[in-house]
Amino acid sequence: MKNRFLFLLITIVLFSCKKEEQYNPDKHITYTHWYKTRSNTSDTLFTVWFPNCFSPNGDGINDTFFPLGNFYLNSFKVFGRNDQVIFETSDVNEYWHGIDYGKGYIIEMGEYVYKLDVSDAAGKSYEYTGKVMLYR
Repeated sequence: MKNRFLFLLITIVLFSCKKEEQYNPDKHITYTHWYKTRSNTSDTLFTVWFPNCFSPNGDGINDTFFPLGNFYLNSFKVFGRNDQVIFETSDVNEYWHGIDYGKGYIIEMGEYVYKLDVSDAAGKSYEYTGKVMLYR
C-alpha cells in the first residue's frame, strides 16, 4: 500500500509540472522599413529593412543581423553598452553574429544600437539609426 501511494504521489508531481516553453524570437520579429522616393528620377524606390530582433544561438533560424533592401552599403556599425563599436563592415555580404569582433567574445542578451550609412543609385547618402534586440 505504501509503494502504491508513493507511486501515485510521484506520478501526480511529475505530470503536474508545467514544462517551460523556450522563447522563440521568430514569433516576435517585426521589420523596420524605411523608404525614400527621389523626385529627380521617376519611379525610383529606395528601401531599407531591418529586423527588430535576432537570436544567434546556432539553430540556423534568425542567427544573424543585417539590413535588407536595394542600396549600396557604405558602412554598417553595431554599438555596445559603452558606445564602443562591436561590429563594423562595409561588405553587404557580412552579417553580425552577436559577437564582439574586436575582443572575440559572445555578446550578452540585450538591446543594441546600430547605424547604417547607405547610398542610392544616384550616389546620394542616407544614414539610419535604430535598435535591435539580441536573444540567446
